[in-house]
Amino acid sequence: MPNLTRKVLVYVVQGGKLLVFRHVAHPDAGIQVPAGTIEPAESAHDAARREVLEESGLAVRIDRLIGSTEVSMAPFGRDEVQERWVFLAFPETNAPATWRHWERNASGGGEYEFEFFWHPIGAPIELAGGQGELIEPAKRALAATWRRRRGDEPWRRRGRA
Repeated sequence: MPNLTRKVLVYVVQGGKLLVFRHVAHPDAGIQVPAGTIEPAESAHDAARREVLEESGLAVRIDRLIGSTEVSMAPFGRDEVQERWVFLAFPETNAPATWRHWERNASGGGEYEFEFFWHPIGAPIELAGGQGELIEPAKRALAATWRRRRGDEPWRRRGRA
């Protein structure tokens, strides 16, 4: 029976763009969003904020839980099923267009350098490890948030990213 691990994935959005990153030393790991393990006695909400801060250096405000899903990691050679809690979040301050950040004390005790950038949320993207599974519900939640706050959905306007 595969191990069950509790994980968070965070779709961080700024100006109609999704925060994504590459592993500098392991580009074959693909494009990803901030994600990680929920620690014992930690809420999924708190884990989401912590993981974004650890991986990117960015403090975020969690807007809402998008949903949860179970993903088998067998296609990636791991005897594991991930119970993923997926959140929509916004940076607390404006983030740069690109930057690099070191995650220290990552699971397994390693240190990893990540290269962050923003991808237009309306444009197709292949996220590693099935991380894009809930991107469409996230877009709907984002549209509802923008309508509620300012009546604006930048990725849908013609001529703008």
